[in-house]
Amino acid sequence: RPEYLEGTRALAQQWQKTKNETQFLEMFDAFVTRFPQPVTAEEAQALARLLPVYAALDEDRRVLPFRLDAHTKRLEEAKRSAEEIARQKEEERAQQAAAAATARETAEKLQEVVAEARETVDARRDSMKDRVAATLKMAKQERGVLTAAFVDAMDDTSADQWEKAVEHADDVETHFPLDPQPEESAAAKAFADFRTELRAEYADANKLALFLRNQEELRSLVMELPGSRQLFSPLKVEGTRLIGKLGEKDHEVSLSDPKVYTIFTNRLNRRLKIRNAALFLALDTKNFAILEEDGIKYGSPALKQMVPGMISGYLAEQLRNADEKTRAELQEKYGSLSFYQDAQQ
Repeated sequence: RPEYLEGTRALAQQWQKTKNETQFLEMFDAFVTRFPQPVTAEEAQALARLLPVYAALDEDRRVLPFRLDAHTKRLEEAKRSAEEIARQKEEERAQQAAAAATARETAEKLQEVVAEARETVDARRDSMKDRVAATLKMAKQERGVLTAAFVDAMDDTSADQWEKAVEHADDVETHFPLDPQPEESAAAKAFADFRTELRAEYADANKLALFLRNQEELRSLVMELPGSRQLFSPLKVEGTRLIGKLGEKDHEVSLSDPKVYTIFTNRLNRRLKIRNAALFLALDTKNFAILEEDGIKYGSPALKQMVPGMISGYLAEQLRNADEKTRAELQEKYGSLSFYQDAQQ
């Protein structure tokens, strides 16, 4: 129902803009009177994002004051009872005993109230810890989803696949709490920055992936190999193998060699007029080990800082969807990398 979703958005906007607790409670009460129950999963999700704010305000503004008033009245009654007991102390010992019993009962009830209040506070704190943990887990998982989509769409000639992934990432931002804790705010900002950075880099990554798949273009990328005076013309990339011609002879070199990798990616950067061939080639060939070598250059410090989270997120996404055989293959290929160890946490 559009009016239901519009109502939840209006509530969220009111709270974010004004933080007017009374107005928010009144608007929320009117909303649930009009719409007692959500009828779709989307409506339930929209309502669920508002409930933590409403529950906290309802507890602070309505329930706790009512309890405090009730507790105050009980204490006043206990005080009057004690005064009456003192006055009649000499007149009737039975009343004195009954009053003592009443006082003990009142004290016990008061202790119960204090214990309940403490339990409520503890439960709320534990619930918040659980929510924060879930939010951070969601942010990490969605970072892996977006990285996987980036890698899968690198050789897409239309970019439709990537645009759909970006739309999903835009929607993810609405899943962060409206009343975030500091850790949740930091996670939301980090995810937004990550999405923005990948979106800005996609065109260059796509250019590199399509270039590598065009043998006529690739063979014109002549380069000098370490220890050789002859020029090497690459013809194709197969995993960590760079296959081509050294002079007139068939020849191949390993892209696991940092020197060869650096020469090749520098040539790609210059030819394609891009900055991050070192990262894009590693993503395209799944050669993540090379990114743990010293001397790998990135086009920006921000992107360099994101690389560990990007690769560990990608591997975590692969592990999340892997069967036993695929897990074993991932372990064999990447098990020694710090990226992989982070992905398992």
